[in-house]
Amino acid sequence: MDEYYSEKNSENADEVREPVAEYVVDKQPQQLSLEFPEEKMGEYWDDAVLNKTSSGFEETKLIYNEAEQLLDVLKKELSTCSSFDIVVSFIRTSGLSLLVSTLDQLQQAGIKGRVITTTYLNITEPSAMETLLQYPNIETRIYQPQSSLDSFHAKSYMFYRNNGADSIILGSSNISKAALKNGEEWNLRTYEKDSDSVVKTGQSRFEHLWNHDNIAYLDENYVSDYKEYCRIKDGKSTFKASFTNSQTLDSTELKPNSMQDEALINIQESMRNGHTRALAIAATGTGKTYLAAFAAKDIGASSVLFIAHRIELLESAHRTFRNVFDDNPNSFSYYKSGKKELAKFTFASMQTLAKDLEDIPMDHFDFIIIDEFHRAAAPQYEGLIAHFQPRFLLGLTATPERTDKVNIYEIAENNVVSNIRLEEALERELLAPFHYFGISDHTLSELNMAFNSERELVIQLNTNRRVDLILKNMKKYQYSGDTLHGLGFCVNKEHAKFMSEQFNREGIKSVCLTGEDKGEKRVEMIKRLRDVNDDLQFIFTVDIFNEGIDIPELNLILFLRPTESAIVFTQQLGRGLRKSANKEYVTVLDFVANHRKSYLIPVALMGDREQGYIDKNKIRYMVHSNFKELNANLHIDLSPIVKEEILRTLDTTKFNTADNIRAMFQDFDKVVKQSTGSNRTVQILDFVKFENAPKIRQLLSGTTYKNIHAIKQKTGLADTIDTVIFENKELTKLFNSISSLIPIRKFYDYTALVLLLKDGKVNLESVQKYVEYVFSITMPEQEITSIGFAITRLTNNKALNQSSQDDEGTIHLDPKLAALLAGDAFKSLLNGYLDYGIRSYEQEFGKEIFLHDEKLHLYKKYRKEDVAVFEGFGGDLSTWNREGVQFYNNCFYLFVNMEKENIAEHLEYNDFFIDQDKFHWQSQNNTNHTSSRGEKFINHQELGIRVKLFVRKKAKEDGVTEPFIYLGEVDYVSSHGDSPMNVTWRFHKTIPQQLYGELTY
Repeated sequence: MDEYYSEKNSENADEVREPVAEYVVDKQPQQLSLEFPEEKMGEYWDDAVLNKTSSGFEETKLIYNEAEQLLDVLKKELSTCSSFDIVVSFIRTSGLSLLVSTLDQLQQAGIKGRVITTTYLNITEPSAMETLLQYPNIETRIYQPQSSLDSFHAKSYMFYRNNGADSIILGSSNISKAALKNGEEWNLRTYEKDSDSVVKTGQSRFEHLWNHDNIAYLDENYVSDYKEYCRIKDGKSTFKASFTNSQTLDSTELKPNSMQDEALINIQESMRNGHTRALAIAATGTGKTYLAAFAAKDIGASSVLFIAHRIELLESAHRTFRNVFDDNPNSFSYYKSGKKELAKFTFASMQTLAKDLEDIPMDHFDFIIIDEFHRAAAPQYEGLIAHFQPRFLLGLTATPERTDKVNIYEIAENNVVSNIRLEEALERELLAPFHYFGISDHTLSELNMAFNSERELVIQLNTNRRVDLILKNMKKYQYSGDTLHGLGFCVNKEHAKFMSEQFNREGIKSVCLTGEDKGEKRVEMIKRLRDVNDDLQFIFTVDIFNEGIDIPELNLILFLRPTESAIVFTQQLGRGLRKSANKEYVTVLDFVANHRKSYLIPVALMGDREQGYIDKNKIRYMVHSNFKELNANLHIDLSPIVKEEILRTLDTTKFNTADNIRAMFQDFDKVVKQSTGSNRTVQILDFVKFENAPKIRQLLSGTTYKNIHAIKQKTGLADTIDTVIFENKELTKLFNSISSLIPIRKFYDYTALVLLLKDGKVNLESVQKYVEYVFSITMPEQEITSIGFAITRLTNNKALNQSSQDDEGTIHLDPKLAALLAGDAFKSLLNGYLDYGIRSYEQEFGKEIFLHDEKLHLYKKYRKEDVAVFEGFGGDLSTWNREGVQFYNNCFYLFVNMEKENIAEHLEYNDFFIDQDKFHWQSQNNTNHTSSRGEKFINHQELGIRVKLFVRKKAKEDGVTEPFIYLGEVDYVSSHGDSPMNVTWRFHKTIPQQLYGELTY
């Protein structure tokens, strides 16, 4: 063993390889770009780990991919070893790609290793072998079974250190994503010790295999031969569904997925509440067409009409309905020129159907589905919708943002039965997962990306050096599947054309495709890219956003331009996430340059749906941890340099300066115009229509702008109505008042105010009726009481001037204000604000919040007065802002700042997490064990008193007051000291690792 590393793997036979850990201590840290630099080592290992006699590595533990993933352990072990040996029965690209960044660092440090794997059952992928060949510091050999009885199941990872702290991991995991991250695997990690010989025995056995007669050396010729064998013999193992006791051999019944199940329940509920229309929003690839078929079956539809504007969509829907229904083939018909037949299931294009409306009775169909419902605002669709009177109409769309000025929510009676966007669809495993790698683009390292023009940027990007970087990383990270189906997003047509030419020169068949190309060419190129037998492997484009452009086979996405918008990033990413039989995941390579907006990458990846602020602390933790807790099915890996750059731009960017607010708004406006294909400007509803839209509260958090109409005026994007509001002080005060309630926590206050401005009057009954209708619910008594409190608070709103309340409780709007708000333009604007309130509130909390006794949602963010409203407090809300402890309705509310900046010394309480289950809290200075409050804390359970804890990292970020995070109820454990008391509380529910990390990072 020693001979191998001192002679065979060293250019100098006398060289003794230093372990990475010692290298970091003894050399200059900047010489080695390690994932775990010296200042971060303590986060992963005991400080004593670098001491030769330390016990830092003397740990034996079982790793089973829950609290700790094998992937993280392997990265730690590799990053602190002087050499390593790995033997596994197979290596899949899905797992090896997750280790590439760590292997890059080991190569840079000169750390050598050996790998043994096999062609047993041909599960090892040729692409994984190709990746290993990229590392001259790693030698790989292949054990070749000689017969069907010659099995190979060894899995061992051995790490050697010059300080004698060798370690070994033995268990069940090969190198695949599931084995390293989220599969049920048992792996034992132990270390070299005198009491046993596990490590030495493992070393000895490895040497035996390394020199075995069945061993072959891995090189390019071997990979080429193996790849050809797999292609001809189709040798890869295929997955077969496992038996469960809920299935039988002849079970072929199609069953709804989780999105469809929820939508079907909501459709039935909305029909019971008198709705005749609904809108289902779901990410592309999640099964909207199957939802329509299941809904038709669920409601017992006797005559169904499916409308779309393209024949491909109609053909797909026809196949779907045939799969769901066992009806006679004659029950399904296309309504088209030359064959205008109606059947039980009729599939018709909007164009053809619109010509014959007078010939079809308005009540002929009892269930109508309109695909791509964002088109419903078009005149021809309006005519169709107005003509037919079905029992129920269901609109389907993945992109509700693709509308001009007409509100499609209103067309669907504001009845949204499903709203599953990309983030949630990924969490539910309705889409293919992605492996995202943020790669430092060192070819642009000397630029600050503040280019004077797009042309200047393209000149910097169009270099052979950058192409070499892209191709090198493609070889390392590879892709899932046998054939490459790639899509690259470029700055402009010139950049896309350059990339296509360079790839073709390298033997990767590519085309440049932009919005300037005719539709026929675009359709043809996408069809070719999807065809596994076609030689086209890559499309380079500037922007492919059009609905219907869906490439299930896509397995590699290249982001080749700086990220300017989280929305655009999400739209582009979503192009290839539909599941396909030929891919496990999509590889995403993002070449991240030193760019002023690099912080938008984690914003987009996180997909935070809260309507408040950009949470800098959350971004910092997520970047630091490589988004480990985001979603077990995804993998996100940022190189150390990319991390450093993102954190630097995050720390130096103040989002609430007037310049940044205007820039964010202008960028959003560009996306809206591009997505809708119109010249309209941003409207309030766009902030919930667009996934990863800017957060309104962030835009209004500075001292300059208090409503979006003022921002539009100052950015030159104002419509006439925005200018009217901006130039009138009374209107400005009204819209400032509305905007102050965003993010919406006081839902009844917000709704009552907007209804008053729209209708000229409002009372408890009108708010109740409105909420019950739009959410299809019957409100319990406590909710009606809360509406009454909101009406009372509304009477104290100073922006309403001389508005008054009559004896019956109805508030009447000041006539002067009513005159200012008269007209269709203001009515439409206020309807938009109402719809924003509905959509944003339901998106965050769900309509179930109206029916549950417990209103506060775990781990949501609240201001103190928000808590008061949710808990049914009907008094002066400002009283909740005075102290960190409130007592109301037999419940204590504890509000805690973790960091005590700019706080008077007598208020610097000692508050911290003991672990994920316990919290140390220090009371106010006047509380002791014998005081009334102290005794209530100690005996709260016996007294029937509840205690709820709210925490925030710090009181302000960039000068803006931060909300508190609700951590749930706690129970008393112990206490000591007086004036103040030091109390240990135990959480009812363990704090999730991600949130715990954010608050303690």
